[in-house]
Amino acid sequence: MQLRLSDQGYRTVSEITPESVAIYRELEHKFGSDRVATLIDMLNELVDMD
Repeated sequence: MQLRLSDQGYRTVSEITPESVAIYRELEHKFGSDRVATLIDMLNELVDMD
């Protein structure tokens, strides 16, 4: 099965991307890229538990 975003979905992603990138950079600045990577890994594990 293949999914595709609607035009509105693409617009929404385009609108939130700059803020998302800024937040990610701020997290890396405050905590370092290794800790951010660890956090992402842990969150992915949490999702996979379901």
